[in-house]
Amino acid sequence: MVKVKICGIKNENDLKLAINEGYHAIGAVIDVEKSPRNISQQKADELFSKIPPFITSVAVIVPKSIDDILLIEKSVHPDAIQIHGFLEEDFYKDVKDRVLTKIINGMPINKHNESQILDKNPLKAAKILQKYSDAILIDKYIPNKLGGTGLTIDWGLARKVRDNIDIPLILAGGLNENNIVEAIKIVNPYAVDISSGVEQSPGVKDPKKIINFIHKIKEANL
Repeated sequence: MVKVKICGIKNENDLKLAINEGYHAIGAVIDVEKSPRNISQQKADELFSKIPPFITSVAVIVPKSIDDILLIEKSVHPDAIQIHGFLEEDFYKDVKDRVLTKIINGMPINKHNESQILDKNPLKAAKILQKYSDAILIDKYIPNKLGGTGLTIDWGLARKVRDNIDIPLILAGGLNENNIVEAIKIVNPYAVDISSGVEQSPGVKDPKKIINFIHKIKEANL
């Protein structure tokens, strides 16, 4: 079965539901004030401490410096850190060299099917990025938004990226219970990432959607 990550968890009720329904990873958006899913480091650490073994905790951040990442690593104790932002190759290399926690690097794709980082060509950008990543998360780029856009990327392009790298690809962007089966069949990703697709409003999760999303994947034996 493809791995399933739920992102933007803000409270214990949603956390418990995701755990009970079989989500493989739990993501929290930390210190990103413009995001409706934002929580503090203290809250994230509190939630992550309640995650049982064999479920991965993921700190989702937009770092301004390597020190921001090292602080999250020390204060929140996540199993993985998901990094977003328009960063240079030297920054990714520094992270790889200095951060012990597994790193998921986001690769935003704009409406022209161009990568917003490292190289406009997504295949070239992913080739560079994989040198500094334990996994790559491909998502739709919308100015001034961190994920949760509700907009899909070109799944054909995502499949090409997946086939062109040697590390896991995580598919994000506009996924929901109505399109997830088709998306997985086309892209065949290591994992999928869901946020706005299981919400009733920005930052507010919908229990029924949380349940339906992962059940769709299970029923399709994906």
